[in-house]
Amino acid sequence: MGAFHEQVRGPAVPTPGSRAVRRPLGVGEVVITGGPLGRWQEVNRAASIPLGLVQMERAGSLPNLRRAAGEEEGEFQGYRFQDSDLYKQLEAVAWEHGRAPAAGYEEFVDEAARVLAAAQRADGYLNSHYQVVKPDKIYAELEYSHEMYCAGHLFQAAVAAARVGVGEELVAVARRFADHLVEVFLRGGHDGIDGHAEVESALVELYRLTGERSYLELAGKLIDNRGKGLIKDSGMGPLYAQDHLPVREADTPVGHAVRQLYLEAGIVDVYLETGDESLLECSVRRWEDMVATKTYLTGGVGSRHDGEAFGERYELPPDRAYNESCAAIASVHWNWRLLLATGEGRYADLIERVLHNALAASTSADGVRFFYVNPLQRRNDLVEDAYLGRRRDWFACACCPPNIMRTISSLGHYVATSGDRELVVHQYVPGTIRSGGFELSVATDFP
Repeated sequence: MGAFHEQVRGPAVPTPGSRAVRRPLGVGEVVITGGPLGRWQEVNRAASIPLGLVQMERAGSLPNLRRAAGEEEGEFQGYRFQDSDLYKQLEAVAWEHGRAPAAGYEEFVDEAARVLAAAQRADGYLNSHYQVVKPDKIYAELEYSHEMYCAGHLFQAAVAAARVGVGEELVAVARRFADHLVEVFLRGGHDGIDGHAEVESALVELYRLTGERSYLELAGKLIDNRGKGLIKDSGMGPLYAQDHLPVREADTPVGHAVRQLYLEAGIVDVYLETGDESLLECSVRRWEDMVATKTYLTGGVGSRHDGEAFGERYELPPDRAYNESCAAIASVHWNWRLLLATGEGRYADLIERVLHNALAASTSADGVRFFYVNPLQRRNDLVEDAYLGRRRDWFACACCPPNIMRTISSLGHYVATSGDRELVVHQYVPGTIRSGGFELSVATDFP
C-alpha cells in the first residue's frame, strides 16, 4: 500500500501523484477532546454504534447474508439494498476502532467478513437480495437494484478497515467484488450504470488503497456514461438518477439529492487522480449553483419529498423541506474533495455549516433516535411526517442512522489538512493535531 497510506488514514486519501493541493491528516493524527464534535463522538461510541450493531441482526442485514451463504433459513428481510446498512455500520466501527480501540470492534469486522466471504459467489458477485430473491435478475434491474451502490459501501468499509489495521478478509471480499465489476462493466462490454451513484467514489478510494488502476478506470467510465440514457426508466424519469445530461454539460444539481452529491464526490475523486480539468470545472459550476439557489440556511439540500429531490432554483419551503440526513453527509463528502482539490476555504465553510446545523439536528441528544428528513419548520402532521418527520430509533429504510455513525466516528478527518510546509485548520474544535513532526494544541469554545 505504500508509506503514504500507512501514515495517512481516513475516508478520502488522494495518492501522492494526485492533483490535490491539500493533504488530509489521519484520523489518529487529530484527537478531538471536547466541544460539540467531541460530545457527538462520545455519544456515538456509547449509544449509537451499539444500537446499530443490534439492528444489524434485528433488521436483517446479517441474517440476509447468512441466507445467501446457506447458513440460515428464512425469507429475505428489508429492502433490496439492505446489505448497504451493514457496510456503513462496518465503516463506522472501523473508524471508531481507529479513533479509540475497544473490545469487540475487530471481532465484529472479522465475523461480518466471514459471513460475506461465505455468501460471495465464486465470480466475486455479492448481493444478498439478488442471490436469495432474484438470482435470475442480476444486473437486469440496474435502474433501481442498487447492486453497485451496495458494492460501493462495501468498498468504503473495506478501505476504512484497512486504514485502521483490521479487516484483511473484508478487503479480500471487496477486491473480489471490484474485480468482478471490472470484468463485467469495464472489460466485458456491459455499459450499464447504477441508478444510485455511490460506487464511483468508492472505486477511486479502493484504487488509492491497492494501486489497482482498473478500479479508477471503471469509475471514470461510469461517470462518462451518465446522460446517455443508459439507465432504464425506473418510473422517476432521467433527472431523478442524473441521467438527463452528460456530467460535463449539466449546470445545476437535479433529482435525488443523495445520488447527485455522491456522484459529485466521485467526479472530483476521478479528477484528483486523472487531472481531467473538465470534471472539476463542471462540479464546481454545479456547486456554485447549489449554494446560491438550492441550499437551506442549515446547509441542508433536497427540498422535495417527491423523489427525495432537489427542486427548482429557490424552491426552499421551510415546512415541506426534505433535507435528508444522508444528503447532509453526502454534501460533506463532496465539499471535502473540492477542498482537497482547490484549497479554497469556502468548501470548509459549508462543511462547518452542515456539521453544526443539518447534521447536528439529525440525532437525538442521547444518540439513539434519528431524523430521516429535517424540515426547518413544522406546521402540521403531514402523512410523510408521521413516519419520516419524527426521530425514530430505526427505519425500515435505514440508510441514515449508520451513515450518521460512520461520519461522526471519522470527524477528525475533516478538521485539518497539510500543504506545502503548512498546516491548515478547517474546523475549530478543542484537541490536538499532530503533523510533520510537531503537535498543535487547540483550545476553543467555538461555536
